[in-house]
Amino acid sequence: MADDFSGWIFPNEISEKSSLSDRASRIEQAPPSPELIQSVTQELRVENQAPVTPVPTNTNSPPEASTSSPSLGRNTLNEIEPYVSEKDDEHFDLFDAKYGEIKRAKEPTDDLARKITTSAYYDRSDKMWLWIFVNTVYRAEPHEQLYRSTYGSTIAKFNDLFAADVGKFLNQGRDGIALDKIRSREFYEIILQFSDIFWVNNLRLLGSLGVSEEAELLKQHASIYRWLLCCNEHDLIPALEPFKLVITMKQSDEKVYRIMKRKNKFTVDIGSVSERQGFLTEAAIILLATYYKTVNLEKWEVVFENDFNFVSHMSKTATESFYSATRIARREMHHLQLFPWENACDLSSTYAVLRKVQFTKPCGVDFKRYINEIDLPRSEVKEEDEEIGAIPLDLPETGKIDCEQDMKTGIWARWGHISMIATNLQSRRLEEPLRVDSTGIMVEIKKFKMRQGKKKLHFAHKTISERGFVGRAGRLLEVLLALNQRLMETLGHPLTNSIDLEEQNKVQLFFLQLITSSPASLSIDPKINEQIDLGKIAFIQVSLFKAIECRSTEKVYKLYDRAPRLSRQNLIMCEVAVKTLAYYYHRESYIKWINVFEDEAKFFKSFEKIAKRIKTNSDYSRFSRDSFPEMRKAKMIPWRNPVVITNRQKVTITRLFKIDHYAQLKSKKKDKT
Repeated sequence: MADDFSGWIFPNEISEKSSLSDRASRIEQAPPSPELIQSVTQELRVENQAPVTPVPTNTNSPPEASTSSPSLGRNTLNEIEPYVSEKDDEHFDLFDAKYGEIKRAKEPTDDLARKITTSAYYDRSDKMWLWIFVNTVYRAEPHEQLYRSTYGSTIAKFNDLFAADVGKFLNQGRDGIALDKIRSREFYEIILQFSDIFWVNNLRLLGSLGVSEEAELLKQHASIYRWLLCCNEHDLIPALEPFKLVITMKQSDEKVYRIMKRKNKFTVDIGSVSERQGFLTEAAIILLATYYKTVNLEKWEVVFENDFNFVSHMSKTATESFYSATRIARREMHHLQLFPWENACDLSSTYAVLRKVQFTKPCGVDFKRYINEIDLPRSEVKEEDEEIGAIPLDLPETGKIDCEQDMKTGIWARWGHISMIATNLQSRRLEEPLRVDSTGIMVEIKKFKMRQGKKKLHFAHKTISERGFVGRAGRLLEVLLALNQRLMETLGHPLTNSIDLEEQNKVQLFFLQLITSSPASLSIDPKINEQIDLGKIAFIQVSLFKAIECRSTEKVYKLYDRAPRLSRQNLIMCEVAVKTLAYYYHRESYIKWINVFEDEAKFFKSFEKIAKRIKTNSDYSRFSRDSFPEMRKAKMIPWRNPVVITNRQKVTITRLFKIDHYAQLKSKKKDKT
């Protein structure tokens, strides 16, 4: 079984001149300037580990973007990273000729595009797609998640080849999608998300049709993968339109929905889902319907009868009570032996059993009752905010610095407790974490200070020109990385492999950009090539320079009797580091941010919980025994990658990040001398 499968890391995104630009972020974070990059030529080093052999090229990477030809041909991968999968056996072989020829889709009898746009079963405004997504991908069965991880290398091969095909078809014609969009990291994240939706929903469908053995599940899923990889543009027409909508949609225009459900007198937050995820779910379900209808139309008509019943059935498999309510039906379905799907079946007996179990009974869920659009706050930059920017309405506290206020109020206590995470680096750990080398980052900060000289062009030029600027920036970076290491541990990634280390490296690269770049240059979101208001970056830069400016290192604050003394610099650097991380995770994946942390207050509370947890053996042992194993299975890192999580992991996320299962930490005593 695979040790880890966290998704795609893209070797072709490594900066040719900078190994500090990690494999997953060259496109998403443009370098501040050519001279900033030229001197950074060393390998990404691990400080506390013996030298290791280079990691092979990840098979999850997309096709290399050729510089000599605009061709979008497929890229067959030759090397598989060992952590992706070690179990791709004959049950899940996509490329073996022994499975026979692929049956192609028939020419449509009418205009398929018109049929889809006019059909109530494929209504893009229907909340059914959102329901299916959140109740499958965010509430996956354990075996669906396990197989996804175990057979990761084959899934990665499929993703690579399917991305090339979809990209080629989307690029064709006068209205084709531009090559730069198809070769962007965002496009491959879209393919990753589609792949997860397709994987979980087809396994869910196979289970509902009586397939329960692992080998048979994988054989049938491999068959549909092989069919997809042999499809031409005509075969994929029904799904290409949703793909176009997803890749061309501006993030600022995207709607986000929250699915809530009453259960045992409580309201349960099932999850939040974006409009794009709904479109991709539509594409996945349409392709599933196309496959089963194409391969055996006669059996399709006996089992599902029509498109409406198929889509309704997929909605039913996404309900929590589906399996318990259809236990007898599943046994009956297994006896029917519907698979292999291309084989003939006894039509009369099949029809009789299906009627007996009410297989085509419509889904009775009122989707509108559970799904509501989230009113996303939008911030605008006013004239008076021109220099430092407006605080984003969805991050109201991140632009303020509590520790600038009157310290007699006790508001500093929260940050005092959290600062203990960074000051006590030898406290309890699951494993000894790897440490990313920050030497190259600090060299670039020194060069930045020298370049500024007496130009006085930067809004923080006074702070930059002061003695000790580089040293204090280094201390702030140490605090930032220490806090992020603990957060990643809570997310199930204790910085013990290269994937985790690269995420830590992305954080320090983001820190470097905040120091060396202007708000205007950072106001273009590289993921979507879209202008965002200056306030969404300028406010965090101002906070960062205020923390570096703080020289108050006298240890005068004490949280409780046996606690070590803290300086004002400790407090303000901790506060700004946490708020920088809040901004970073919020910016990198807003949908995942909502589903994991929900809001800014709960993000801060997560660090208070970490501070409390690492203080005692009992609390930390409980975390390592009960919570960490589930979070590790969820594979939350890389943060920008989509995830498939089970209901149990959803509960664990709620317990770790959302519920307040103890009162806010407060100072027992303040001693100032």
